[in-house]
Amino acid sequence: MNFTPKTEQQIKEDMLLPKDNYSFEVIEAVNKKSKKGNDMIELKVLIYPKNPEASPRQMNDYLMEKMMFKLKHFCDETGLQAKYTAGTLTSDDCVGKTGKCQIIIQEDETGQYGPKNSIRDYGAAKKQDIGGPIPEAGSSKKEEMAKDDIPF
Repeated sequence: MNFTPKTEQQIKEDMLLPKDNYSFEVIEAVNKKSKKGNDMIELKVLIYPKNPEASPRQMNDYLMEKMMFKLKHFCDETGLQAKYTAGTLTSDDCVGKTGKCQIIIQEDETGQYGPKNSIRDYGAAKKQDIGGPIPEAGSSKKEEMAKDDIPF
């Protein structure tokens, strides 16, 4: 058998979806409290690759008031605007919802883990907007978010 050898890093990168807009479906949602006691909804989301023969990828995501842009965009994308306006979104409201989301490749700044896909936002973005500015290390917003229990 002949093949082109790859490093562990190359193998992991081959398993990642390129940053782009993808269709999603929420398959599970749980109301939770963060380490700081803030309300949040943990989502299990299926991401559908552009290649119809490829298997969907499962990702976890979190909706919380601290990331209001993502919470609002999720509600806008899934037809839950009334729940957003009322400020009463629950995990039951989220299950089975579908739409588009923006997938990025996130690097682990500690170097402990390899890169992974994550949901940057909900709704379709223009190509040049995907993976746009994310707070730099040391910024107060990034430090504030890191203090909560959103895992890498």
